[in-house]
Amino acid sequence: ETSLYHPTLLYAGTADCFAKRGSEIAVLDWKTGANIYKSSAAQLGANAMAYEELTGSKVSTGIILQSNDSGLKPHFVNDLQLGKDLFISLIDTKYRWDTVDFDKEQK
Repeated sequence: ETSLYHPTLLYAGTADCFAKRGSEIAVLDWKTGANIYKSSAAQLGANAMAYEELTGSKVSTGIILQSNDSGLKPHFVNDLQLGKDLFISLIDTKYRWDTVDFDKEQK
């Protein structure tokens, strides 16, 4: 596991693994259980962005390693950029949600 922090977008997290083969870098996340959820793509995107910001190296692949009673199965994220974009959208949604306010009296 590796702790990560994105200094511009101001979030922190933990990635299970980064692997390098030649010039290719992959972010991996280990999941147990029967299902893989779409939110995992956002998690991998967030980890990839933080890694890229901290190291200056591009992450090209996201892989979820699913481990359960059926064995070990890799799930490749088809579009890691989409996972990054999804995570940024979630950050924006949280900011907007947190800034909604109501006046107590009508002006």
